[in-house]
Amino acid sequence: MDVTTKQRVILLNLVSGLRGHEVELLALRELRDKLGFPEEEHARLEMKHDDEGNITWNPEMDAPKEIEFGEVGQHLILRQLHRLEREGELEDMHLEILHLFPWTER
Repeated sequence: MDVTTKQRVILLNLVSGLRGHEVELLALRELRDKLGFPEEEHARLEMKHDDEGNITWNPEMDAPKEIEFGEVGQHLILRQLHRLEREGELEDMHLEILHLFPWTER
């Protein structure tokens, strides 16, 4: 699936700090590698981090990246989104992610 830079940043933040079983942790590591920004892409996008932790980039250099999410990776993302919804903690930025994945158990 094509994932924008903004969606990748949101997904990376969404899955940071997740815990799970060994298989989930291995899938999480793979997921972070797929979503991450290698040094050359970081430079091409002119990514910057400000003192408040915000990430910015040059939108003119943005291009979607094709990412295949495995079954366990999708499960981890959906589990986190469901948790946020149950706790009433979904934020506007999560709307960027909700349409990417089949949403069940609402």
